[in-house]
Amino acid sequence: LSMLREDFFTHGVQLLRGSRSSTMVMLLAASCIAGDGTPVRENQARVLKFVLEQSPDLFLKVRHSLPTLESDPFTANIHFSDRVAGGVAGEVSALDLRDMNDDYLHDYRAAADPLVALFQYYLATLELMSAVVYDRYWPGSQHLMEQSFDLACGYNDLLFLIKHELCPWILRAQACNLMAVLYVDREPFLAVEPFNSIRTWTKLHESVADEKYKKSEPYNFLPENL
Repeated sequence: LSMLREDFFTHGVQLLRGSRSSTMVMLLAASCIAGDGTPVRENQARVLKFVLEQSPDLFLKVRHSLPTLESDPFTANIHFSDRVAGGVAGEVSALDLRDMNDDYLHDYRAAADPLVALFQYYLATLELMSAVVYDRYWPGSQHLMEQSFDLACGYNDLLFLIKHELCPWILRAQACNLMAVLYVDREPFLAVEPFNSIRTWTKLHESVADEKYKKSEPYNFLPENL
């Protein structure tokens, strides 16, 4: 992967300007991490330069909407739109896709629905951002944090996705991954803002019966007439 030439990345950017291809974004992300899990710093630097710094227009615009019901905070939503010259080319929200199977949402070859394809493109960009900052690549981390408002990758933005029980699981998983590499796995001399434990699953039952703790007797295995 370290032998890839720069024109691979510049040509990829040109392709993405013509078509929002999730596959191309995934290829760029894959170039940043070798098969054995080691980062490829040369490619991380190239993706940072040609995609994140020089081509911010390749990333979707993200906006949040407030809950429609005050009693239900999970009616809050997040919207992804592809804005081009002259208006919005397409927009989809996380709650629009909450009833779709995650395997389908993650299958980039099965995106016949343009809204699903747009959502998959956003998933791919999240994975790309995670790959760029993988293994404490500080230049990439610094850029994402500086542009966190435009890229919607701030601490609170990702925490919103992780905690939202009605968002597709694959979206929450990608947000967890980016949270880990961007805000948790940092160099020891960098400040880390701790956050409370949260659950990312739905409860199995409305209530759980209180059961007394059963403490085992240590000598039950001995014969009575010992």
